[in-house]
Amino acid sequence: MKRERMKRINIVGWYGTETIGDRAILAGLVSLFSLVVDEFEIILGSLCPSFSQRTVLEDGEFLNQISGGKMKNISLYDTTIKSEIKKYVQKSDFLFFGGGPFMDIPATKMLEFAFEYAKKCGVRTGVLGCGYGPIKETKYKEMVKSLVSASDIVIFRDAISKQEYEKESGDDRCCSSIDPAVFCAAYAKQILSVSQPECADVVFNFRDVTLDSYDSVKATEYKNYFCSLIKKEADEKGEKVHLVPMHTYYVGGDDRKYLYELQKSCESNKIQLQSVPLSLFDTMKTYYNAKYCYGMRFHSVVLQTILNGRNIVLDYTDSKKGKTIGFLKQLELEDFYSKSYVSLTQGNYVDLVPADNVLFPKEKIDMYRNVYINELSKLL
Repeated sequence: MKRERMKRINIVGWYGTETIGDRAILAGLVSLFSLVVDEFEIILGSLCPSFSQRTVLEDGEFLNQISGGKMKNISLYDTTIKSEIKKYVQKSDFLFFGGGPFMDIPATKMLEFAFEYAKKCGVRTGVLGCGYGPIKETKYKEMVKSLVSASDIVIFRDAISKQEYEKESGDDRCCSSIDPAVFCAAYAKQILSVSQPECADVVFNFRDVTLDSYDSVKATEYKNYFCSLIKKEADEKGEKVHLVPMHTYYVGGDDRKYLYELQKSCESNKIQLQSVPLSLFDTMKTYYNAKYCYGMRFHSVVLQTILNGRNIVLDYTDSKKGKTIGFLKQLELEDFYSKSYVSLTQGNYVDLVPADNVLFPKEKIDMYRNVYINELSKLL
């Protein structure tokens, strides 16, 4: 029997400025591909390949493990250069926009070009696990419409994103599932659960909102609130506080700068800043082993909820249709987090307690995973 040729899967997105969340998305996608094809290689488009080279090296062993050994290679190319896009799209069997949000990001133009060129070359395409918005400028809305219309399959990461895109575009052929990072975290928890969590530290992740399009007007107010939370844990409760970045590259806002400012303001010897970058798996292990967690960046919330389940959610996005509340709704956890959730944009800085061992049922994960498998099977 003739052996099937190894599939060449080209993934583009916001790699090159990747956070731990982007790295978890990539791992989640690798796990999905391994359920649909026998052998494959990843061709990863990056806005800054030198940075992605480091993160891929750090996560390589875990990526191989989560693929069950089916991923045979991962290579990089520069998506800021049109000739590079053309060269590597031509070499690919499939082109996917691999997770993250559609937003007012200039690099969207290059990714739109990649999808349009892929269609000309007869390369099958798809959008996998992306969010939609906030998008304010018309030109970016039009770019996203063009990219999505050039896609053979479209899976948004939540129903809110799907509804917002459909309202904007009139395109009703899209699906919704859940963020691919969920599958990465669920897999890591299986590995980590062979031992009991150490439960030594209280882990925090914060984001400097002055760097993006979210509610930067309240940045000082947020910072004062974050300091009060850290002081409460370190000084009043006597807990060891561990400040853990989700992003460690100057492009996109290195979390460590902001966390250092918070550490300096709080002046406590019980506060440890994670200054040495952690790999994807080591970050997940840190969350798993925490006594409990505070999460602000979207993917810190995703990973902490699944890996730890004793967490507090600090929501800096829209409390009605933002990505964080969208994720909690998918897990049917809005009521569960009534004392463990704060909407920063609403300013209701209530006293918070960690959620009580949230569990994400396997059958629910399987349901969301099957959406991807069914759609990918049409192409792969």
